[in-house]
Amino acid sequence: CKYGILPASYTSDAFGKIYQPMTPEDLNRTLILGAWNDPKNEKHFDLLKMEMENACLEADVDLKHTEINVGSAHAARAIRMRSRGIGERSEKRMNETPETVSGKELMAALVDVHIGRQLPPELMPFIMFISILYGLTGPVMRAWCGVPMFGGTHMSKFAAAGLFVASVMMFMANFSFAVTCAWHYRRQYDVMEALSQMVRFPGEPLINFLPPEPKPKSKKGKIAPVKAISSAIIALN
Repeated sequence: CKYGILPASYTSDAFGKIYQPMTPEDLNRTLILGAWNDPKNEKHFDLLKMEMENACLEADVDLKHTEINVGSAHAARAIRMRSRGIGERSEKRMNETPETVSGKELMAALVDVHIGRQLPPELMPFIMFISILYGLTGPVMRAWCGVPMFGGTHMSKFAAAGLFVASVMMFMANFSFAVTCAWHYRRQYDVMEALSQMVRFPGEPLINFLPPEPKPKSKKGKIAPVKAISSAIIALN
């Protein structure tokens, strides 16, 4: 679907027709601007999970039974944490090989870290600013030519104001869509780059898989465990 993402539970095998009623909330979260720009929303989690499950089905492979040594128990623990339970191995296997994760856990962690990265918050104000400048192009050029910016009659002012609003809204919608798509493709590139780093020396820094460090309430409230493993490396063996 070009303009949205639908979970498999909403579509049938015959021509992709929707057979389950959709609420306005369901529709909003499946739109690109909702699902892609806020992927860490708990209500969107099944979309990220479904994309990976569909990828496994299309490739005709179940990565849950593929075990990968990531170099250390610290790295394996961080990957299991970011996989959010997807592809989790049995507790017995985790105790026997603490430095090993399943292939599905690794892919789920990569999806959570990179595909789950939100659009930078400063981009939307920038898009709005550029859109307003675009809408002002017509009135400014009219003033440059020596005629009233928004016309001389009430009807011309009404038409000019409508054209300004429409120009801003249309430009903002198209620019937002283009930036969202570009950001999504950038996230996909980062996933492939991280996977590539894991199979090459020295590997992918483990700190990239750690959650953001919480802000300490005081100067003494530093998080020592994060610093202790920040220099660790994820390397696939």
